[in-house]
Amino acid sequence: MSAPVTTFDIELSPVARQLAVAYLHDVDLVAGHEPAVGDRLVLRDEGMAVWDAEVVAIEGLRLGHKYRLHISPRSG
Repeated sequence: MSAPVTTFDIELSPVARQLAVAYLHDVDLVAGHEPAVGDRLVLRDEGMAVWDAEVVAIEGLRLGHKYRLHISPRSG
């Protein structure tokens, strides 16, 4: 049985949609949830569309982390 997938509400710009790349920051995360490279997430955009996402990189910032995601619209 696989672990439940966490859903994040996020605003996606037209460029993010076109490039299929989005970012989450530590402030976007639920306390105690730190995604690792390869983790799968679900994003819900401002129009309530659902996107599948995979963490492809974690960048260290001065204060916290930035998580780069590869996104694709959820079909069905």
